[in-house]
Amino acid sequence: MKFRVGNWKIDSKSLVRIHWTKYYPKLIVHEKFEKYVKWTLRVLGISGILTCFLVLSYQVGIALTFGIAIIEQILERTLFEYSVMILQPFPDFNIDYDEWITNGYLLYKPELENNPEKINFVGPTYRTKEYAIKFFNYIRSWNNDLDTDFDNNICLYFIIENDVSYTTFLYANPERKWLKPL
Repeated sequence: MKFRVGNWKIDSKSLVRIHWTKYYPKLIVHEKFEKYVKWTLRVLGISGILTCFLVLSYQVGIALTFGIAIIEQILERTLFEYSVMILQPFPDFNIDYDEWITNGYLLYKPELENNPEKINFVGPTYRTKEYAIKFFNYIRSWNNDLDTDFDNNICLYFIIENDVSYTTFLYANPERKWLKPL
């Protein structure tokens, strides 16, 4: 289920979900529910002990104890997902959308494709060399200032529109390996 809070669209699957491993389910809960899960575990443990020893007969008490123990173990192994906002640093120059003229292409013939020196290129084309250098240095920062992007840290998409035009999306990959915890 998806719901809206202010301007944010939230998918409830990102808050609580069950992931099946080989033999048992694993509960994955958003960090904001961590204290509720822990208190539920404590209440289940205390109520299980009190119920089994004080109220129920021996057979029912044992069955209930096993049931509570199974639920408690599932909740005990709950994984908590923590949300982290990663904010890409803004450029240290003013963005001028009029500078981006079009996209430039350098495509080699298919018969030369096996030659490693003949690589196809694509990229934005700018009005001035100075702005292009600033922009490409900014894009290089998405790849730790490396020239070659082996890990797909920079994403470039072309969406072909219905009227035979296209839209270009250029952004830093939010799944970059160097952003993930070690």
